[in-house]
Amino acid sequence: MRRMRIWALVVAILAALLPHCIPPLHAASTLFGANLIVNGNAESSAGQPSNANPPPIPSWTTTGHFAVVLYDAAGGFPRATDPGPPDRSKNFFSGGSADPLSTATQTIDLTTGAASIDTGSVTYELSGYLGGYANQADNAVLTATFKGTGGATLGTATIGPVTAANRNNVTALLQRNASGKLPTGTRTVDVVLTMTRTSGSSNDGYADDLSLVLTAPVVPPTPTVAQPTPSVAQPTPSATPEKSITPCILKTTQPTPKAVLSGRMLPFLWRSCATAAYYYLQVWLVQPAAGQTLNAHSVLNFATQVTGLQYSLDTTASPKGIYLWRLAAAASNGQLMADWTRPQRFTLQ
Repeated sequence: MRRMRIWALVVAILAALLPHCIPPLHAASTLFGANLIVNGNAESSAGQPSNANPPPIPSWTTTGHFAVVLYDAAGGFPRATDPGPPDRSKNFFSGGSADPLSTATQTIDLTTGAASIDTGSVTYELSGYLGGYANQADNAVLTATFKGTGGATLGTATIGPVTAANRNNVTALLQRNASGKLPTGTRTVDVVLTMTRTSGSSNDGYADDLSLVLTAPVVPPTPTVAQPTPSVAQPTPSATPEKSITPCILKTTQPTPKAVLSGRMLPFLWRSCATAAYYYLQVWLVQPAAGQTLNAHSVLNFATQVTGLQYSLDTTASPKGIYLWRLAAAASNGQLMADWTRPQRFTLQ
């Protein structure tokens, strides 16, 4: 009987510890265009009035005293009025009560998007609000590690730290972003939030609104050519014809600069078409620079669907040379509302 009680105790301990030892692996229902980090805003559990003895955090595997704390908690924690996410809710992530280093980790399954990822055209954007306390150098760093089949590391993206000087020596959380091409062959992403203490007794690395979004370019349809009106009058159909789509003429308000340095974010802006549901933006290389080596990851014919009135293209992986770009407005069914704008030219140097 005594041996059975010991085994029962061991089983109970393992049941309590295993959720904190095995990183959660989740597959997003929508892989592209949505935040893949689960509970990135720290709102899936009740916030604590301090960072001591925190309970487990849903969707995250933690080390040390990594905690979810309430804004406006006593003891100098960030207030709801301090610089930080404009859409913040009640909670934020904190490094813990006494640890020089604490972490929170989750693993994201990308296997459902393998076909798109392996074209080399999928991009990522890693984003979050990171910060710390007053003039102390305690900080937060968010890292995404892209891994292939078997767990081989294919690349990483990191944001942070936000220094005390960045925060003007006040308690604050500031937004940081990193973007780029998702490595071909990526099947999982390990997301790790690391809090580091440099002074004081509490680890005052802070974070909120963590996000990882993947984007797969949408190839726009070929514009249809209007057919001439028949010279012979046609009989009026008995059924009411489908309402035609109102033409929508696009005008760019900020043409792309004629010369752009490689590695810069390239802005595209245009005026609104009131009846458009979204817009197609297309960029393509027409003349590579002399001696330019092209590969499968070069941006040779980039196209994307945009719902707003602007888009910034990362040119880091783009070959140098002469490019053209154009726009088209589309209705909600994907049909173009007018022909493409006249292509405009720029040079990537």
